[in-house]
Amino acid sequence: MMVMGVLVTRFASQEQVWLIAVAGLIQTIVAAAFLVWTGQHYEDLHGRLTDGTNIISPTATRIVGVITVVFIGVAFGLAVVSSVS
Repeated sequence: MMVMGVLVTRFASQEQVWLIAVAGLIQTIVAAAFLVWTGQHYEDLHGRLTDGTNIISPTATRIVGVITVVFIGVAFGLAVVSSVS
């Protein structure tokens, strides 16, 4: 997610499509926040792994799913808008 955000931001800024560049930058920031969050919660996950309990968090799964769908929708919308103009 972070790599794609950086690539989209770089390409869009070179092409001077600033709306898509901002969307890519936001995607990069959200991915960085996820990276920091997972680093902070590593011990929680590691403890569950060693105990043999379920490691899947339904809330985190829903959040990641919703954010992924939102970013795909925004990217598709921006691609349609930029191709029309």
